[in-house]
Amino acid sequence: MSVARRLSELEASMLFAHRANIERYGKLLKTYLTDVERTFVKHRLTEEQAALDQLLTAGLLAVNGSSFLEDRAEVALAQT
Repeated sequence: MSVARRLSELEASMLFAHRANIERYGKLLKTYLTDVERTFVKHRLTEEQAALDQLLTAGLLAVNGSSFLEDRAEVALAQT
């Protein structure tokens, strides 16, 4: 696997955090919550899912035969 194709530590951490938050909010929805709490948790769950989808899409989006993340990694490597 090339250096450009590996997830950066930050990107991997973000993926892990979003997935952990989604799991936590899902578990919370299985508990007793007031209507206000349930609405808040559902809103946060939707935001976390959207953020995860955006992060995954950015990594998989093909731009001229290579992914967006690859392009960013190549630029970062060229600047060092």
